[in-house]
Amino acid sequence: MVQIGNFHIGRYDSAHKPVLSTGEANSLWENLVARYDWDDTLELFVNFAYDQELVSLLKKYQTLLREQAKTLEARLAFYQVPLPNRSKKSISLEANSGVVKDEFIFRRFFTGVQELLVLCSTAIKISVVSESLRTLFIDFISEQAEEFDKLCKFGKKKGWLQIPPPKKIN
Repeated sequence: MVQIGNFHIGRYDSAHKPVLSTGEANSLWENLVARYDWDDTLELFVNFAYDQELVSLLKKYQTLLREQAKTLEARLAFYQVPLPNRSKKSISLEANSGVVKDEFIFRRFFTGVQELLVLCSTAIKISVVSESLRTLFIDFISEQAEEFDKLCKFGKKKGWLQIPPPKKIN
């Protein structure tokens, strides 16, 4: 029996079944749910944001999360783990109230990106059985770290980052 990835030549009963720990399955599932939730949140933020640079940043990150979600969906299907429910409606509102300010949107977005970095690093820590899964999350965290760096620079430029005061050492 020859097996290349998930393609088998020979008797099916001699095929190697994909191996995944319970923690890895849960980690895949949680990461996908987080991306679904953030996709909806970013769509809402785009509706309320006025600053065009911020809107562009939100949309770019949303595209990244959607690509990562597709990859996670494929992995969950490969390991035969049921997919989480996904909201089917897009969020589109008239947002001229001025109640939600760009600075608030940026700070919430910044915190969310930090949370996704932690979620990815936890997935890397848990992925000890599946080397390919560990590599996937390392790739994800690299992509997100690059975006986080851009977000830090953007927040400093706009004056929206909460930067602690410097401490002088005597």
